[in-house]
Amino acid sequence: MDRLHGKVTSHGSLLFYRRGIVKWWMANKAKNAAKLLFLCGMCAILTIAQKRKKVGRYNNYAEVPVLVSGSCNEHRLLRAGSGGGYGRSNAVYEENITIDAGDHQIPATLTVPVGAEGEKFPAVVMLHGNGSTRHEAGNAYDYAALAMAKAGIATIRFDYIGNGDSTSDYIDFTYDKGVEDAMKCYEYLKTLGTIDMDHVGVMGWSQGGRLALLTAARNEVFTSVLTWAGAYDQKGNEEEQYAIAKENGYYEVTYDWREPLKQSPAYYECAMSIDYPAEVAKIKVPLLAI
Repeated sequence: MDRLHGKVTSHGSLLFYRRGIVKWWMANKAKNAAKLLFLCGMCAILTIAQKRKKVGRYNNYAEVPVLVSGSCNEHRLLRAGSGGGYGRSNAVYEENITIDAGDHQIPATLTVPVGAEGEKFPAVVMLHGNGSTRHEAGNAYDYAALAMAKAGIATIRFDYIGNGDSTSDYIDFTYDKGVEDAMKCYEYLKTLGTIDMDHVGVMGWSQGGRLALLTAARNEVFTSVLTWAGAYDQKGNEEEQYAIAKENGYYEVTYDWREPLKQSPAYYECAMSIDYPAEVAKIKVPLLAI
């Protein structure tokens, strides 16, 4: 992100916060994760739905009906606004699904408004950060997905290979695989019949922000992009990690909040081959970077 710091591109609304905000975030990361990722969801709402007519506003927060298939955290029932959004119903449908990606399965959660018969909604594909899951820190993505549904926007969030509910081995994960899985989720949205496929955005946090940029750059199907704390360039120590991965077959990444993950030589070869400025230059739709 340093190379982009303080600059504004011509591709729609692109905003960057000052280093003081970044330092504040790092000092309060656990405390503020849910709140700030929720704001990301709101940014996505404004960008993706810009061409749709708004018919209502939030009036207050209250418990509303949520139709659930599969497991769900009950706290989501308390995060929906009772005022109307885009849809005519206060109900939200949420389902845990599995998408077939050929050589692996993608665990995902679909959250959609319940509208009138024949009504279609814009949507967002949500990408999580490194070492995280589709729920994100503090269940921030769960909160954001429900808030967007109440505003009339459907979402689909998924676990990368080897993360969350994925039964695959993380050693098979690369950025290319992450982009491919994001597109599998996009293709799944097509099958629903309730999604306005002319208004689908992609958003991501941290590594997910990087992959959101790559996904939008390589696939001209998205109408907006949101990257928040998204890594724009490679880390300075990846050459060293790559050397260890080649020698041992993997490089082990450790975390404070979960068990270690093993990154393969292929992971580094894919990551280090990416020309990020060239990729981002391909994006011609509104892009918000925080």
